[in-house]
Amino acid sequence: MAPSTCLEGVRSLTRRGVIRGCHADIDPAARNRGVQAPVPVRVRPLNRTVIDTFTGFAAALPEVLHVLAPASAPR
Repeated sequence: MAPSTCLEGVRSLTRRGVIRGCHADIDPAARNRGVQAPVPVRVRPLNRTVIDTFTGFAAALPEVLHVLAPASAPR
């Protein structure tokens, strides 16, 4: 079966609800690299103390590579 034929079959099955979803189970070690993902977070109340406290907490986590604070937050 050609790749285009297979893709059209998968799309048809998805449109009809036969395929409801899929996922990939990736082994980061097999790729010789870790997995990175941007994670948006909304803090409340929106004030500099709360933002600074949260960014300090998040930056101290060993899994976190970088923390960005919103530019539109009050100073």
